[in-house]
Amino acid sequence: MTPTIKTESELVQFCKDGLRMLHAVNNLHGDNRIALSRNLFEHEDATQLWHLYFASPNFESTQPFQVVNARMHDQPATSLIVTSQLLGELDKSIASDTSELRWASSWPINRTFVYLDISDFSTDFSPGQQILILNSLGNILKDPTFGTSHFFGAASGGPLPSFLEAMICVGDGYVFACRNTSGALILASLLAMCIEQMRADQLIVPFYFRMGIHVGEVNRFWDIGRKDWNYMGDGIIGSRRVLEAIGKDIDNVIFVSDAVQNAILQSHSQLTIRASMLGAFSNRGRRYDKHRRAWRVYELDHMKLTPPGR
Repeated sequence: MTPTIKTESELVQFCKDGLRMLHAVNNLHGDNRIALSRNLFEHEDATQLWHLYFASPNFESTQPFQVVNARMHDQPATSLIVTSQLLGELDKSIASDTSELRWASSWPINRTFVYLDISDFSTDFSPGQQILILNSLGNILKDPTFGTSHFFGAASGGPLPSFLEAMICVGDGYVFACRNTSGALILASLLAMCIEQMRADQLIVPFYFRMGIHVGEVNRFWDIGRKDWNYMGDGIIGSRRVLEAIGKDIDNVIFVSDAVQNAILQSHSQLTIRASMLGAFSNRGRRYDKHRRAWRVYELDHMKLTPPGR
């Protein structure tokens, strides 16, 4: 029997459990909405019911990945029905880029990613030192004086947690996913300044870093290994590519893509803050990543944007 989903949380859990992606499509007005089967039918109590579309692996097909009609598919595990009333609620929820329903769908979101790489991590540090370095980064971010810095309020309208969506360890560094491009620049700049200050004061294992920042579309997916939502797409991959474009012959630098500069130019941050960010950029021309793709990059002077002692 095909199950009927009664709540949004049930639908999200259905996607998580089966690693399914709810299919969203553009309507005539340019908005994204949940994709439905064209076959509308009525339950015996006259309630209108709809079948949903999902994108899921089809192991019996020669096509490794396809969008399937849940009603027509012969595997009951990928089939479900929703009422018209719930469908209206779902379409409102999916419009928010912070809802789990949106994350479980094919509708992408825009995020800014800060990719922090610890220089010579695997060659210059023992395993114990590596753990201390990674822990020190976490301790900096959770320090109240860092998270409530006035720089964040001015740039993004709130403290650090208001725009930092995720912090993912990648072995030799971290990726920070931010909902706000201005806030991402402040995060990177202030973190860089804190690392340099604490290294000079001998409060941490001395290390050097490089950061790449890029903004772009991504999709979220349920990561069964982390048991949390993860990211894939241009935004997160681009931050790594900007990092590669810097090269390994320079440390303690932050490079941003031209997409980041464009986002700041288009932002609604206070004019003085926006001017400070743009004034901290230096054009470094075209740099090439490992795939020989050219990136137009700018170096962000973190000591200028978030000077120590302020």
